[in-house]
Amino acid sequence: MDIPIVDPDTDDHESLQWDIVFCNVHASDYGPKVHIVSPFRAKDTIKDLDWETTHRTWDEEAEKWAMDLDAVGTAAVALDSAGFSMAATRDVGEALDDAEG
Repeated sequence: MDIPIVDPDTDDHESLQWDIVFCNVHASDYGPKVHIVSPFRAKDTIKDLDWETTHRTWDEEAEKWAMDLDAVGTAAVALDSAGFSMAATRDVGEALDDAEG
């Protein structure tokens, strides 16, 4: 699934036209993670993502969902099926390209 890449001038991803934004690639003890900026109504869809596949968790400090970078495609398919529009920031797109290459 192709996810549009956005390069906003702001960290306020919630003001963008997309329901879901995959952003902020960061390291964890378990490998690269991304944050998910999402509306509250997406909570149940995100919680229903298979934990073994995505390792999705609520990041209290960031106040965002976090999940494995390599699970973005799986999450995108599920979120698209639930009717959410989505995009990824340039750093997520580049990290996904690097992981595939």
